[in-house]
Amino acid sequence: THNHPRGATFSTEDLQTAMYWKMNEVRAVAKEGFYSMKFKKHGLSIRTIKNRMNLADNRIERKLKSNNYVNNYYLTYSMLNDQQKRIYYWRLVMEEFLTIGDNDKYFIYEFTAR
Repeated sequence: THNHPRGATFSTEDLQTAMYWKMNEVRAVAKEGFYSMKFKKHGLSIRTIKNRMNLADNRIERKLKSNNYVNNYYLTYSMLNDQQKRIYYWRLVMEEFLTIGDNDKYFIYEFTAR
């Protein structure tokens, strides 16, 4: 367990470290709540995690900038201040990350608001 005093979910480095050291779970405490990533199994390379996080980041960025992407994600995002946007953005990235490849076979992601 570690803290994220500026808020937001796990970084790529958090996941890479946890996978490298074969941790069962990594947790972060932030102003907005508690984050948990549990590992069902290990075996993804550091490079694979980084590439998939970058892909998730790019997908969310494109979705939020797209003129034809009008949904609750964008509407929520547009109403937030800069710090809230950063936190919300990275939560979306983490959720997108879990949809890539076979990530759902490796990770269980949870967020609990304060």
